[in-house]
Amino acid sequence: KRVQYMIENLFVVRKNQFSEHPAVVDALDLVEEKDQITHDDLNLDDEYNEEELEEGLNIFQCDPDYGENEKRYEAMRKEVLGDSKESDSDDSDESEAEEAAEEGTGTGEEKKKVLIEDQTDLDTTNLKRRIYLT
Repeated sequence: KRVQYMIENLFVVRKNQFSEHPAVVDALDLVEEKDQITHDDLNLDDEYNEEELEEGLNIFQCDPDYGENEKRYEAMRKEVLGDSKESDSDDSDESEAEEAAEEGTGTGEEKKKVLIEDQTDLDTTNLKRRIYLT
């Protein structure tokens, strides 16, 4: 009975066209519609040959001004989203680590061995397979 009641409620919500459940919450709609950049130039209904798609989509271009563009992006992100101390400390730690890696590659003073911990439980899965299959 409880499941039937829940299903009936779901059908009522669907019948009302999800009016109580908006797709985008107003508090999270930060970018105005005119400022949104969307990818409307590709339609699923249009037919494309592989050459057209490879020309526009499958190209990687190296950015020579990567550092400068990242700084501009960070400034714009802080302007739009505001300063948050947690993300700034994380970003500064990452940027300091990147700078140290760039500068410290030639010196070898700060080379540290990184211990990589496998959290996928692959060993346990393999053990179970070995036990069950033998």
